[in-house]
Amino acid sequence: MTKTPTPAKRTRPGAQATIDLKVVEGMAGVGATNVEIADFLGLNEGTIRKRCGDTLTKARASLKTRLRQAQLKAALGGNPALLIWLGKQMLGQSDQSKLDLTSAGHQIVTPPILWSDQIPSE
Repeated sequence: MTKTPTPAKRTRPGAQATIDLKVVEGMAGVGATNVEIADFLGLNEGTIRKRCGDTLTKARASLKTRLRQAQLKAALGGNPALLIWLGKQMLGQSDQSKLDLTSAGHQIVTPPILWSDQIPSE
């Protein structure tokens, strides 16, 4: 049976609470916000931000790296949606196609389509 870590106890004003950086790293590494981490530990969000800034930054960078690896693995495994999305994001590809309406330097002009009541009578 796994024991849930006990949240840090709030102490008198000015006293520093002990923060379990492994808990902070684990929570930030799965995408928890500073507020969620602070609530879990029973601390103020500003305390987490100030005292654990490096840990938060590294854990979130690690999360982004793992996510990119998973996306690339899925794309290279044949996931068409991810292949298209990553092509747009990383390679500058787009869905826009341009139609060249010129032929040998002359623009091709197409007449407008007329409704039957707009056709001139002969």
